[in-house]
Amino acid sequence: MIPVPDQSELSRDKAIDQAFTKVLINLTGFSNAAEKVTINVNEETFVEALSFQKIFRENSEDDVSTTNSELGLKVIFSEKDLNKFIVDSGLRMLSSVRPEFLFWILVDEEIKGRDFLRNSSDHQFKIELNQKLESRKITHFLPIYDLQDELSLSKDDAWNLNTESVKAASSRYDSDGWILVRFYEAESGMIRGTWTHDVDGELITEDFFSSSIRDFFNQKIDMFLDKLLLPFSYVSDQSYKKVKLAIKNIDQYADYKALTSRIKDLDIVRSVELSSISLNDLELVIETNASTKFLRRDLNGLSFLSERTGISSSEGRLAFDWIN
Repeated sequence: MIPVPDQSELSRDKAIDQAFTKVLINLTGFSNAAEKVTINVNEETFVEALSFQKIFRENSEDDVSTTNSELGLKVIFSEKDLNKFIVDSGLRMLSSVRPEFLFWILVDEEIKGRDFLRNSSDHQFKIELNQKLESRKITHFLPIYDLQDELSLSKDDAWNLNTESVKAASSRYDSDGWILVRFYEAESGMIRGTWTHDVDGELITEDFFSSSIRDFFNQKIDMFLDKLLLPFSYVSDQSYKKVKLAIKNIDQYADYKALTSRIKDLDIVRSVELSSISLNDLELVIETNASTKFLRRDLNGLSFLSERTGISSSEGRLAFDWIN
């Protein structure tokens, strides 16, 4: 849904362009996806439906709630056609199983002093971060910061970028990586701070300065998020390779159908074929345009599969158990 000033053809075309950019970010996970497209694209070829609609927004000022409306264009794209376009264009994209991150956000305000933001916080930085990550279909959460967290990571340690303490405090949480953001916020709205993240043992630290939180999220956050997400991304290979998938504990035809149907729904899978079967074990051949690393990640994201421990996987073979 894109706000438009009127129903003119010019407004319509501009809205389709904006919607196309937003949906590419949503599907790939990267802010520069539309910029990376090197060919002229007619966005309308991917559109399934268009409709002008009223957008209603709630405003609260001085404890008085009002509802304002504006005109918007609702654009519905074909996800199947866009996913094919992403592959054909060689765009970098995230795995179907999107990463989940733990954010430690320490704010030092002129009046209130230093404190960690929590999931219940209504601070503008948290609200803007939620919107940015949701636009990329990325899950994140903030720490409880209870006594256990406080003993593991003091506010002073976090402010002084004691990354070993951050790492120790993050170990109780199940995430794909942690991010520490510390910043000073002046009464004028100006913020100055540091972004530090650790993914797979690689530590990246960068300073930032912005005239306001909104300015930071409009101009700088995308750069930080793109770097954060890079290890979880791949460029689809236009050629497909075959990977063998061994599954144990399948003893019903309905389970087999459910398994193959869900695997076929994965973006990186082109086809699934039965290779062999014996008792309650079977072997599938999966045709994929991504590396085995990302196929493994996507399969681990299916709730009814568990990767088999003690079995060495290779570039051409994976082993999982079916969970009833």
